[in-house]
Amino acid sequence: MSDVEAGGGRREAGGDSALDRVIAFGGLSLWQTLGWVATGIVAVAIRLLRLDTWALDAGEAARAYDAWVLFRGQPPITGDAIPDVGALFLLLEGAAFFLFGATDVVARIVPALAGLALVALPLALRRWTGDAAALGMATLAAFSPALVYASRVVSPEIVVAALALAAVACLVRLGDPEMGATKRGPAIALGVVAGAAYATGPSALTVALTLAVGIALAALAAPEGTIRRGLQALRGRDAGLAFTLAAVATAVLCFTRFLSNPAGIAGAGATVAAWWRLLTESGGQPVQLFLLLLLIYEAIAIVFAIVALGREREERGDAVAMFTGWFGAAFAIWSFSAGRGPEHAIHIALPLVMLGGIALGNVLREIAWANVWHGVGGLLALLMLGIVVGVAAVGVLLTRIDDRGGGPAAALPAVAVLCLVVVPMVYLVWRLSQDDPETGDRTQSPLIALLVIALLLGAFGLRSANLLAFSRADLGNERLAQRTAALGTLPSIERFLRLARDAGVGEGSARDPTGSHGLRIALERDVRWPYIWYFREFPDLSVVAPGTGATADAQVVIAATDVGLADAGYAVASWPWLTSVPAQYLAPDMGAIAGTLINPSRWLDVWRYLLFRTGIPLPAAETVAVGLAPELAGRVTPATGPFALSDRAGPGSEPGQFQDPIGVAVGSDGAIAVVDSGNARVQRFDRDGDLLGIWGEDDDGVSFVRTENGLGPTGISIGPDGVTWVADTWGHRVVALDAAGTIVQTIGGETVDLVDDPGRVDEAGGRFFGPRDIAVSDDAIYVVDTGNERVQLFTRDGVFVDAWGGYGTAPDQLIEPVGIALGADGNVYVADSGNARISIFTPGGAPVAQWPVSVWPAPDPTGLPPAFQPYLAFDAQGNLYATASNAGQVLLFNRDGTVIATVGAAGSERLAQPVGVAIAPDGAVLFSDLGRDAVLESAPLAPLSADGFDVEDAGASPVP
Repeated sequence: MSDVEAGGGRREAGGDSALDRVIAFGGLSLWQTLGWVATGIVAVAIRLLRLDTWALDAGEAARAYDAWVLFRGQPPITGDAIPDVGALFLLLEGAAFFLFGATDVVARIVPALAGLALVALPLALRRWTGDAAALGMATLAAFSPALVYASRVVSPEIVVAALALAAVACLVRLGDPEMGATKRGPAIALGVVAGAAYATGPSALTVALTLAVGIALAALAAPEGTIRRGLQALRGRDAGLAFTLAAVATAVLCFTRFLSNPAGIAGAGATVAAWWRLLTESGGQPVQLFLLLLLIYEAIAIVFAIVALGREREERGDAVAMFTGWFGAAFAIWSFSAGRGPEHAIHIALPLVMLGGIALGNVLREIAWANVWHGVGGLLALLMLGIVVGVAAVGVLLTRIDDRGGGPAAALPAVAVLCLVVVPMVYLVWRLSQDDPETGDRTQSPLIALLVIALLLGAFGLRSANLLAFSRADLGNERLAQRTAALGTLPSIERFLRLARDAGVGEGSARDPTGSHGLRIALERDVRWPYIWYFREFPDLSVVAPGTGATADAQVVIAATDVGLADAGYAVASWPWLTSVPAQYLAPDMGAIAGTLINPSRWLDVWRYLLFRTGIPLPAAETVAVGLAPELAGRVTPATGPFALSDRAGPGSEPGQFQDPIGVAVGSDGAIAVVDSGNARVQRFDRDGDLLGIWGEDDDGVSFVRTENGLGPTGISIGPDGVTWVADTWGHRVVALDAAGTIVQTIGGETVDLVDDPGRVDEAGGRFFGPRDIAVSDDAIYVVDTGNERVQLFTRDGVFVDAWGGYGTAPDQLIEPVGIALGADGNVYVADSGNARISIFTPGGAPVAQWPVSVWPAPDPTGLPPAFQPYLAFDAQGNLYATASNAGQVLLFNRDGTVIATVGAAGSERLAQPVGVAIAPDGAVLFSDLGRDAVLESAPLAPLSADGFDVEDAGASPVP
């Protein structure tokens, strides 16, 4: 044994006390240094990463909001005063907001830093407990689930706990003989800590009481120990006066917010009143709350606390006595405090973790590591681990006896594992545990057993801490995390904030310069948290009485129920709010729990609960009703359709919605067909815009190819006989559909790539590479074979006749042709996009003329095809419409090829990216608009001529 023992304060016979020796931090061994570094890394990662994983719950949001209005210097919109109780915590939160901005992460920074302080403070106790024990305390604190979770929520409890441990460090410093006669510094520090704790919250009074019990027990157990000397020093006149003045001054400064709010001194009395309510007013939690929490989350601390108490009597110094008394008093007083809650678990877990850490550190120090790595110690550890696995396997097999019909035969697998695996390994451990031939020390076997236990329980504790920190706290089945923000709360809030931004963009004001917070929001008082925090930047945010939200003249109402909202014209949705608490947690059956623990056939159920919380169904989250004014409802409520053509339902896949609409055509009966390219379907509407049907859904007789990146069919045309032709571009075919959507004719299907060789233009007739459009006359079908830079001509029976074009700029050549239309003069008009022109051919393919289109992008000198799709359509006057999606315009050419007008709007709606164009029998013009994911309709244009039209207007930048 070394001079520094687990309990501290032990004096070796004939030697100096450990306190008489200076232990410099720089004198740590390499392994201890690495241990501190690893502990620090784990502590920082598990406390600071992803602090915004889930939304603030109601209590967190209230504290964060109070701190926010405090540093902003504005009154809360709730009409309540900023609380005087817990003044220090609000000051710390407000300072964080001032330094780093107001976000969820910053709101949780203060608790996270307090949690890191709990890991670092054992460094200040090294003289008292010894290096190994201090490292053990820090290690357990680093991944204690109770301490980790408390470090990641906006609550003052973690700050109170950190101040309590800091008080212990100050008292130890007072009792350190190295301090000599000067005790004023540690006394002042202790006073500051005490005053700060009192100003942090009412739970500090209970913590002070329980800590006092631990200090008293330590003083009685070790009359010559550090704690007793610290108390004696504090009784001195100078130290006592310094402590008192520091405590009073700190409390006054905190409660009055550094004298800026003298009335805040009333918080000192209010803290006592709040403490009394904590003791006497029920919070609805069972007396067994903390017992169950410790068993579920702090198994390693429990085991090693028992080890600390079971060491030889002379090894029990005042550190063990103090933490034992502190834990015992905390467990008893908090368990019988009526207002107990899971947030108070840290005050019981902290002394338990410190006590267990002392034993853990000293056990690790006393292990003969050379024997573990090179002797039988390592084999012992593996055998002990095997015994644990074997016993677990026996337990699992016992739980399955009933599944095998019961009886002796069903128990044979468990008996076999016990006899063939567990018993032999137990025997080997017993044999190896006799006098170790290398060390001659029989104490190594128990120490190695404790090492195995530490590894197993440590891994379990680290897993529990990680799950609490990052994934399970918002599900509702964690005893330690109750009434948290439910799963889905944060996404619903984020979607709403995006809605507010989109609805108000471009409508800024002096109160809301960005326009992102212009909505009028009414929160009913009983569900106001956490929404006040998240909507704090909205100038027109108000809190109203329960049940009155529907009459608050707000655009958005959040209420406990939907009563009256629909009648007031609101579209009502449901948002997740807070997790509910399982009934088993509020009224645990301790008899059933004990029976489960002692019944081997139920051990698998216990294991499943500890690992996965199996056995406790996920409770349904509590929800709030959200009422949206009609102008907002469509933006946030999922669309269900069917929608009419004039509805602006936004992009989507519901009936009547579009995702990249391209081709549009109108039949002689006024029926409108739209190629919904992104959804790989054709939607049909009557002349009034009501949905008639959809072709291309899975349950129909026709389907269109859509690529992995969302490219689908493109062009569409309705022939004189009413048959609809669709360019199934990436199916490399065109299909003809009758009125029922049944395929009556197909051309193509097999692809061919002519590699832009003009000499091969008439090869592979009837095969395509990416056809984009079709034009149909009484006796011919024209298909734009875009990928092969040509137009193919077929008879109405689909028999190939001819092909023309080929890659090039000559009058008879094409580059990336897209749209096609048949003129009243019998000629064929092709949108020759790569040459920025409209190429005109005779019905047999002879070039007639080329009309330059100035707004189409100039040909790329590298030969790359253009990235836009221009389509064509003739009106009854013989004028040609040509879309220019790149300019947000449609050009209108007369019969001579002169631009006589540009169209930039359809009615009151600006064109964004017009692609398809069609003329209805009544003269109305329809445009498919990629930028709006909609089809827009324009009234027939008045008779036009080129006189007075400034051709420079063509191609002007569109209004965004």
